[in-house]
This record gives sequence, structure tokens and C-alpha cells, in this order.
Amino acid sequence: MLNGKKQKVECGVSIIEKENKMRKENQLKNFLTPETKNILAKYDRLYFLTELMNVPEKKRTDLIWLSQNLPTYYSKHTHFEEALNLVNKLMIIKK
Repeated sequence: MLNGKKQKVECGVSIIEKENKMRKENQLKNFLTPETKNILAKYDRLYFLTELMNVPEKKRTDLIWLSQNLPTYYSKHTHFEEALNLVNKLMIIKK
């Protein structure tokens, strides 16, 4: 029993286990190239850092806005250098 429900077993492997395996195999992330995964990781990190820096939510991944406003208003923040570095890298990739 799994979560109070009976499950059918085929050749020692439950149907639920097979379905879970299929879901994992068919996830979008499995079809992304390593370069794309790297870019998404950079955006994720940038969003996290700008959240810590109290950047307005709608501007956290706006590279142009960040490149103009980070040096002006957020230069004393502890995560400023890393955030600006990520912005510069992403702007190069975007071109």
C-alpha cells in the first residue's frame, strides 16, 4: 500500500514507480542543453540575489534596468558585485 491506496505490481515493480520514472524522464529539464541549464541557473541566482537586495520584484531579471540601477542605488550591498557580474554575463549571452 502507498498513501492508503492499493497498487498493482507488475514483475516486482509497481505501476506508480513506473509512472514516476516516466515523469522524471519526460521533464523539460532533461531536454535542455547544458548551456541553457547554465543560463537558467544564472538567472535563478540573479533573482535570488536581487531579492536579498530588495530590488522591486518586476525588475529582478530586467538586465537593462539592473545594469543602470544596481551601481546607482545598490552599490553598498554585500551582494552587489556578484549581482552586477551576473548581469554583465547575461547581457553578453543575450547578444
